Amino acid sequence: MIVIGADTHKRSHTLVAVDAVTGQTRGQLTIAASDQGELDGLIGSLGPDALAVGPREFAERLGRRRGGVKAALMDQAFVAGIGNIMADEILWQAMVHPRAAIESLDDRGRRSLYRVMRRVLERAAEDDDYMERRRSWLSHVRGAPAAICPRCHTPLVRTVAAGRTTYFCPRCQPPPEPVR
Repeated sequence: MIVIGADTHKRSHTLVAVDAVTGQTRGQLTIAASDQGELDGLIGSLGPDALAVGPREFAERLGRRRGGVKAALMDQAFVAGIGNIMADEILWQAMVHPRAAIESLDDRGRRSLYRVMRRVLERAAEDDDYMERRRSWLSHVRGAPAAICPRCHTPLVRTVAAGRTTYFCPRCQPPPEPVR
């Protein structure tokens, strides 16, 4: 929650609980600022919350970018709230290779990416959890020894994309054709 105004000193602190074993968080963070300038100083260049972005704004923001799709999803200035594990899940469900260039996605692919992003984030948010390990999701097996794709049972590949450890299915997420 973001609170702006003169009465911010009256707000109590909000607790965020972190599970020491899983690293998952519960709760919310309250940011209190006396004015927009102070808020800008506190949150810096964060983009809009990923769940607050509509399909048109997502397409426009994606259209102004170049580079990898995974890097864009994890860029908090593009949309805030998607980390490494969530990005892998979104890309796996959308059947997009983690090293795919934004330019390799046509309009249909971009719309699909947006719909999958919304569905994954809404599902994670409704659990009041970072991301429950659903049996049909990549996150259920991500990082496990000899993990296989929940969809097609192909062994998962571990690589680095956008500077982060990445898991993907080489069958469900084939590399895109080179952009010419």
